[in-house]
Amino acid sequence: MLHNGSDRKALVEVSTELNLQQIIKKPTRITDTTQSLIDVILVSNTASVLESGVLNSAISDQLPVYVILKVKAPKIPPSYIAARSYKCYDPLHFSSDLAVKSDDLLSIFSDTDVNTQLETFKNTLDLHASVKTFKVRSRSNPFISREIKEHMKSRDKLHRRFLQTQDKKEWEAYKESRNNVKDKLKKAASLNYLSDEVEADKNNSGSLWKIVNNFIPSKEKEKQVYIKDLKILVEEFNQYFTSVGRNFAVMASNLAKENNIILTNPLLNSVTYLLEQQFNFRPVTCTEVQRIIMAMPKNKSPGLDKINMGIIRDCFPVILDHLTHIINSSLLTGAFPNE
Repeated sequence: MLHNGSDRKALVEVSTELNLQQIIKKPTRITDTTQSLIDVILVSNTASVLESGVLNSAISDQLPVYVILKVKAPKIPPSYIAARSYKCYDPLHFSSDLAVKSDDLLSIFSDTDVNTQLETFKNTLDLHASVKTFKVRSRSNPFISREIKEHMKSRDKLHRRFLQTQDKKEWEAYKESRNNVKDKLKKAASLNYLSDEVEADKNNSGSLWKIVNNFIPSKEKEKQVYIKDLKILVEEFNQYFTSVGRNFAVMASNLAKENNIILTNPLLNSVTYLLEQQFNFRPVTCTEVQRIIMAMPKNKSPGLDKINMGIIRDCFPVILDHLTHIINSSLLTGAFPNE
C-alpha cells in the first residue's frame, strides 16, 4: 500500500471521511522482492500519540506495529449511598414522639394496606433520623507516613530518570529504592498499624474482620444484567419450580409405558391431605414478635426501609401491637411492603 493502487485509494477515502490519520510510515511486510505496508493504525488526534512505529521481529516476515498514547487513567466517579443520619437521634425523644401520635398509630388497625400502615412510623422516624446521601470514600492507608511518601517520590523520580537514560546504574538505583519502599510499607502495615489495630479489637470479631478486609484487595463484582423484565423473570422461575415435579412424573410415566413397565406406585396419583395437615399461615402473637425481635442482633445492616433493629428496640413498647398487626396484615393479604 506504499504504492498508489485501489487499496490505498479506498483507505485514504475512509480516513478522510472519518477524519483519521494513518501514523505507520514504514513497511510492515518485507520479503526479498517486495515491501508492503499492510498493517495500519488510524488515529483521530495525532497530538495524543507519544510514539508509534514498526517492531523488528524474526518470528515472521510480517512485522508488528505499535502505538504509545499520551492518555491519563480515567477518573473513577465517586460512589454515593443513602443511609439514615443518627447525629440528632434521641431514642427517648423518638419514643415519646410516637406515643404522642398514638391516634395516627391506632389508624393502622383500620387500614388494610401494609404500605400505608408503615407511613406513620417512617414519617416520624424521618424527623429524628432522616435519610441522607453520603459519599463513599476510598480505602485509606493510615500507615503510610510522610517519610514513606517522600521515599515513593524519590523512587518515581529514579524510574523516570532510568527511562530517559537507559543507564544500568540508574536502573540499579531505582531497583534499590523500589525494594526499600516495599520493605517500609510492609513493616509499617504489619508491625505498627496492623498490630495496634488487632490488639485493640482482639475481643471483637466484627472489628477484626473489618481490619482484615481493609488489607485485602477489593474485587469489583459485575452486576448481573437481565434482558427480560425482572417480574417476568421471577414468574418464570416460579412456574418452573412449581411444575418441575409434575413434568418429571409425566416423563417418567411415559417412559414406563414405552418400555412396558408397570409402576406399582403411579407417580401422578394425587394425594389428599386433611385440612389440619395442610400448610396455612396463621396470625402471629405479640409474644412471638417480641421474642424474635429481641433475639435479633442490633448491628446488622438494615433493609430497603433503612430502619435498623436498634431503632425498633428503642420504641418497641410503643409499637409492639402495631407491628404485630402489620405482620398479620401482610400474611392475610399476601402483600409485602414496597420498602
